Amino acid sequence: MNKFDRIAFLKYSLLNVTSAAAFLTHASIGWAQLAADDIDEEIFVAGRFQQSLINRIPITQRELPYSLAVIDREFLDERGSIRAIDALQNLPNLTISRDFNNTGTVEFLTRGYFATVLVNNRVQNAGLGAGFRDDSFVERYEVLKGPASISLGPVLPGGIINSVTKSPEANTFFAYELVFDQFGTVMGEVDVNAGSVFNSNKIRARLSAAYRNVNFDADRVSREAFAIRPVVEIDFSDKTSSQFSVSYRTLDTVPNVGFPVLQDASVPDSITTDRFLSYPNAETDNSDVFVEGQVVHEFLDKLKLTLRGSYQNTDSDYVNTASLGNYVYDDGLPGVAPGNTIAYAYAWRGAYQSENTFVDAQLSGSFGLAGQRQDYVIGASYVANDILRPFGFDGTFGPFDLSTNDLENRVAPPLGTQTDPFVDDESTLYSVYSEVALRPTGWLTVLTGVRLDDLVVKSGGTRATTTDEQDVTFRIGATAAVTEDFSIYASFAESFIPQSGTIRGGNAIGPESAASYEIGFKGSLFSDRISFNGALFNTIRSNVATNDPSNNIDEFFVLPIGKQRNRGVEISSDIRLFKSLNVNLNYGFLDADIVSGEDLGNLVASNAPRHTFSTFATYEVGAGALQGLKFGGGLRFNGKRAVLGRSDIFYDSVFLADLFAAYRVNDGLTIQVNASNLTNKSYLESTGDGGGLGFGNQLGQPRTVILTVRGRF
Repeated sequence: MNKFDRIAFLKYSLLNVTSAAAFLTHASIGWAQLAADDIDEEIFVAGRFQQSLINRIPITQRELPYSLAVIDREFLDERGSIRAIDALQNLPNLTISRDFNNTGTVEFLTRGYFATVLVNNRVQNAGLGAGFRDDSFVERYEVLKGPASISLGPVLPGGIINSVTKSPEANTFFAYELVFDQFGTVMGEVDVNAGSVFNSNKIRARLSAAYRNVNFDADRVSREAFAIRPVVEIDFSDKTSSQFSVSYRTLDTVPNVGFPVLQDASVPDSITTDRFLSYPNAETDNSDVFVEGQVVHEFLDKLKLTLRGSYQNTDSDYVNTASLGNYVYDDGLPGVAPGNTIAYAYAWRGAYQSENTFVDAQLSGSFGLAGQRQDYVIGASYVANDILRPFGFDGTFGPFDLSTNDLENRVAPPLGTQTDPFVDDESTLYSVYSEVALRPTGWLTVLTGVRLDDLVVKSGGTRATTTDEQDVTFRIGATAAVTEDFSIYASFAESFIPQSGTIRGGNAIGPESAASYEIGFKGSLFSDRISFNGALFNTIRSNVATNDPSNNIDEFFVLPIGKQRNRGVEISSDIRLFKSLNVNLNYGFLDADIVSGEDLGNLVASNAPRHTFSTFATYEVGAGALQGLKFGGGLRFNGKRAVLGRSDIFYDSVFLADLFAAYRVNDGLTIQVNASNLTNKSYLESTGDGGGLGFGNQLGQPRTVILTVRGRF
């Protein structure tokens, strides 16, 4: 089917249905019994409100023709990270790429590409770390690997990380959590749920709130946050329900900054986790408001209409947060010199202001055919984004010698005046789609969809361009049940990503496109005591943009690098040898290459590790004096990573060990201790600023001991 045939198919599908449907809408996950044409089947169904990556249509998890990991609160709690999202590093081919100078937000690489991070299955404002959900709001994370444009429109092809927020529950409870570490971190969360309001179980409410004062090994580095989110559900009838929430978060940080490494990609001996490399007056001040609502109405027994809307306003101000670098231009000082320990400090100030409006509608239904249940969904959506980023450069200071302590003694630069907007973007996205799950037999499921996106971006500031892109993306996959406990699948998916940027010479860069092929298996043995899944994938991106290596410090040209191919293997397994012992295993292999293009020089396709591995084991004492004790630990491995711009140089691999122990005194009190990076390994975690050896590198956290006290009444 060529592109024009797909457009015709999409228009034909939509002309025959008079309802509009949703963009970025899926359902909360739950188990239920559904019947179609007198056939009972246990189905992983769409819940009443839609927050999940999957299940706009009811489908079992075993039927999904792609890789999906659901990371629940038990998984997150056992790992015991200061940031819950850090626990995702245990998944294969998923690593942290950039940490935004400890602002509390991370960027991930999945299958070698940047991962899009969502909230309740919609793209969120997250520029400079300002707009992400607080951990206290999050019920679970879902990680979908590969392109997901059928679900989400123009998103990055590596995968999606979806943060599903908490919803009111039927029971009334109060839960709390207190967290401390040896660096002086103090964090507290409360979670209050009312199963009935005004003595009516038709109205439910939940309030999540948190205060966080996070400190680090280096003095003066800190992160302080306050967050609160009330959410209310109202059942108007057995067929009609609504949910409404307001999230508010403030985030103030004193960041540490990135630094250059040596010619062999090693870290200078003087750079340790207890060194403060930033300016004394470096800071970021962020605030974020996210208002969300939806109404669900079921009618004609097998149809469901979902209407959703949200508004997000994000405001971030920052000063003196740039990385240290060992390059300076146009001043007679040495240029790029990654082999020495001389560095320069760059003083920046600016802001990030964004508004996001989202409206969608979705109609889903089912019918019986050939003795099987068939499901479909159609939808439409509108998304508008306004982003303003004033940006100023207050000068270069130095040189400073990384091998000495004179960095700490430098004088903070004066605060300058912000320049004209660096970014001033307005975008609108109109989308329509159709997706069906067809079951010709009881052992075969075919999931297919087609989507049309029309995106207009007007960019101002230093990169003034106008992008008007319309594209159709297609996805098809099939899952076959070989036995009751083992299935295989194959899938193909497309995506497109409009790009803003200017090639040297003045031409705007065109959109990026990607196509992914995946085959895999899912299954279990010995009455589900061993569950496993695996995948082989091959994703090809075309017209990939990267920063032009010949840019001066005040230039921001991009360079298309032709086609990039990322292929590899992923295997995961949960092993429960007996009731109290559980072992989780993950392995990923990635082969990333630039397969076509001109004048590529030393550019590399990705700085993601070639090999990733993790294992985590837990044991729970089920009887006796130690009943309620649970303990365990694990290993994480990230292999060598190529340096961006230097295909002959690699960052070192790293093995990290973690331990945990928890004792449940009663329902109202559990005490837990976690030790991460047990051997206090010094390693580079963040290398994703695109500066290669010259700047933007950051160390991972040192050995950290975390005490958690939690309970629920």
